[in-house]
Amino acid sequence: SERLAYLPVGVIAVAFGTVTLPDMAKHFLHEEYTQLQELLSRALHILLYLTIPLAFFILLFHEELVQLCFMRGKFTLEDSLITSRVLMIYAAGIPAFCTVKLLVNFFLARKDTRTPMYISLSCIGVNILLNFLLYKPLGEKGLALATVISAYLNNILLLVRIRQSSPLHLGKDLAIFSGRVLELSFLPALAVCLLCNLYFPSDMPPTWENNLTALGCGGAVFGTIYLLSSFFLCKRELRGVLKKLLRR
Repeated sequence: SERLAYLPVGVIAVAFGTVTLPDMAKHFLHEEYTQLQELLSRALHILLYLTIPLAFFILLFHEELVQLCFMRGKFTLEDSLITSRVLMIYAAGIPAFCTVKLLVNFFLARKDTRTPMYISLSCIGVNILLNFLLYKPLGEKGLALATVISAYLNNILLLVRIRQSSPLHLGKDLAIFSGRVLELSFLPALAVCLLCNLYFPSDMPPTWENNLTALGCGGAVFGTIYLLSSFFLCKRELRGVLKKLLRR
């Protein structure tokens, strides 16, 4: 479940971090804080625009994803159900796992490696403490929840430090945009839930054909409605994503 949850980090977040780091360093070198604010804010917006709906989709199809990827041989249906419940919790942390890559690059761009290291060590300590507190009542789900909480704490501390040490102001803007994308993701999630209740009942055999069909149909419906809704609420982010895809 951790590997599935961190897949977007390797595919999306690392790519964003690699592309934006040289430009951040250039803006720091020339003290172009307005351009730096615009670059970091826009990158975070696009990242949230991609990862929040992805988290919704994984929450909706956590069982199908685990069964399709792992349920074979000695990995039984019971194992897949336990793993998928953990994946649900990890899915809620996907936006935080991804955005932290960009926020850390802010400090690396100005050659400050200590601040993100100290914050990371603090969050590791919180994670370990939460592991002990949450494992007994929640089991393996408590370990996943501890990781998610620590990831969001890491983001908050990095944003606070950015605000304290630079003229950049990102917190309020990111909170407002995240709320907008959450609203935007709710409609396709609701449509997919209705689709699954009608055509993919819970008692459907968990074969790879059924799982693949559910994921394909659900992904097509979710993506179509999300993109259409984006024309009204997130035009700028949608243009940014399409521009980069067409450029490639």
